[in-house]
Amino acid sequence: MRIKYMQLLKHDFLTFIYVIFPVVSVLMSVFLVVFGFLPSRRGHEYIDADALPVFIGLSIAVLMVFLPLLILRIRRFKSILRNGIKIKGKIVNIYFHKDRGKITFQYRINNENIIKSMMIMKSKVTESIMINDEVDVYVDKSSKMKALIVKLYT
Repeated sequence: MRIKYMQLLKHDFLTFIYVIFPVVSVLMSVFLVVFGFLPSRRGHEYIDADALPVFIGLSIAVLMVFLPLLILRIRRFKSILRNGIKIKGKIVNIYFHKDRGKITFQYRINNENIIKSMMIMKSKVTESIMINDEVDVYVDKSSKMKALIVKLYT
């Protein structure tokens, strides 16, 4: 089963964070290089080009932290979808606060009930999921605690 990267970005909160932080930090550095300043907020003075080394260093540090985390997360999701066991699960709880939320689902594997939660982003797909809905879940063969709801990532 193939993962859809836009679906992953739209529905998975941590993936969104791992992408947005480096993008914003690099854009701030580029803006500072091109225009020589960053706009002020709430009456504070603007940031001038003297801060460029700090912003470039910050961008590099953010990239060095978040890029490996993003790659590891995508690899983990791919591994679960490629090698996992497909079983039926049931939505136990779902709630949203502004644009993010949490989905809790339950599945049974090896005569054991497992309850798993995931942080998600609010979208048409995630809003259409209701409590007690039956969903397809892929469970990692090596760890029964690692599971994904198929609908969110494919």
